[in-house]
Amino acid sequence: MDCQEEQLVNTICDLYEKISKLESLKPSEDVNILFSQLVSTCIPPNPNIDVTKMCDTVQETRQKLIKICGEAEGHLEHHFSSILTSFEDNPLHHLNLFPYYNNYIKLGKLEYDLLTQNLNGLVPRNVAFIGSGPLPLTSIVLASSHLKETVFHNFDIDPSANSLASLLVSSDPDISQRMFFHTVDIMNVTESLKSFDVVFLAALVGMNKEDKVRVIEHLQKHMAPGAVLMLRSAHGPRAFLYPIVEPCDLQGFEVLSIYHPTDDVINSVVISKKLPVVSNGSVVGGPSCLLMPCNCSKIHAIMNKKKKMMIEDHILKTPFSEALVLFTSSNLMVDSLFPSTEATVDDASPESRRKRRRISETAKETAESSEINQESLKRWRTNRVQQIYASKLVEALRRVRQRSNDGGKITSAAREIRDTADRVLAASARGTTRWSRAVLATRVRASLKKHKKAKLTGARKPRKDTAAERKRSKLPAVERKLKILGRLVPGCRKVTVPNLLDEATDYIAALEMQVRAMESLAELLAAAAPRSTLTRP
Repeated sequence: MDCQEEQLVNTICDLYEKISKLESLKPSEDVNILFSQLVSTCIPPNPNIDVTKMCDTVQETRQKLIKICGEAEGHLEHHFSSILTSFEDNPLHHLNLFPYYNNYIKLGKLEYDLLTQNLNGLVPRNVAFIGSGPLPLTSIVLASSHLKETVFHNFDIDPSANSLASLLVSSDPDISQRMFFHTVDIMNVTESLKSFDVVFLAALVGMNKEDKVRVIEHLQKHMAPGAVLMLRSAHGPRAFLYPIVEPCDLQGFEVLSIYHPTDDVINSVVISKKLPVVSNGSVVGGPSCLLMPCNCSKIHAIMNKKKKMMIEDHILKTPFSEALVLFTSSNLMVDSLFPSTEATVDDASPESRRKRRRISETAKETAESSEINQESLKRWRTNRVQQIYASKLVEALRRVRQRSNDGGKITSAAREIRDTADRVLAASARGTTRWSRAVLATRVRASLKKHKKAKLTGARKPRKDTAAERKRSKLPAVERKLKILGRLVPGCRKVTVPNLLDEATDYIAALEMQVRAMESLAELLAAAAPRSTLTRP
């Protein structure tokens, strides 16, 4: 190493020694000062420095420093996400409070430009971001400023991170309908990866070379041919902060572009495309997913005005379980809901093609929903989730009471408690289900309805018995009960039967957890209440 390079490495190693002695990496004055010095030391461009060729001692320090930076970044994002979600209005209006927000704006614009150049004008309809964290700024910047009709699915293994992120976007009427969060290890996601046009891989997913390569190999195995993989890397001294991804690591992908920034943006950007699997001269795996229709763009959260207790009453007072068994065992019912592709029209006709496409989309949607719901059903039965929900509910009720004491009007305390409990429950679901997204949308829809609602005068006209209503009354018992169930589960009036059953199962499990948590809170409050005898004077 020359003198300049040796001086730079010594400065970085000295900063590492100071940072490693800190008691905590959570945001504080000492933490902020040391990491600011570290970032400013690594940012000046020096293309002659290749950290991969340095001695083993420096390599060991670099690996430890990357791990520490990842932990500190997680604490920083968690801290500011908690601050942002405390705002009563839309938290996304206050993103500039995050100290590195401008860097994300620059990086988002850079990645969007690279994406546009390499997609030949095609706009991705369905995007996955792996490792989104508690403050998913990349997804938010792209969704709000560049890809305004694209649906974003964010994957993170940390449930608390997804809970904060989901709450962060829940008040935005547009982004909350196009941004969903999944708590799952990406190595366990397989079939649903085929539905994404573009997959973003965060810099800190895979803290070392081996883990990063394993994730890339998994994506290459399950992404659709022609899908685009965008990932973050590092170059020069910036490699002391983030792992390096080299073209040789992208086996099965065609590297389209590599960009190394020279300004205050830290991460390099690598964009690549999955190559088709060639066997006997033919392409296996189907056409590029960029030309495939996206089901997720059709998902809309439909607000339901029915009370949640109606589900319990309906299940208890009607033989729905018997109807469910009858439905699942009846081939005639399945055939009527999912018609065979062998139609009477010509297979080459437009109607036949549309029918085949609908069946294909339904099957894909069902497979994706089942894969995600396997994980979601487990979480409602854990004590940890119940404790987190109870603490968040208490905090939310405290804020409601504070608003009331400050002069706000609460028309019905019971209704306010019920609505607050439902919103916190939906936030705990992290936006992975239709019912949770529908419940989270009530706040925005109710606010808009106040301004648009017109006063009705005069006697209410009696409802007419239309032909459609008469037809519905003649439906078979199973179909009629499924329609009732679709009205009881928020956001599930117009979904396929398998998805409706998945949503209902998850919703009921969530309600059971809610009841357990509220019973526990009630017992604690009753035990803490002063026991005094009231007597008349």
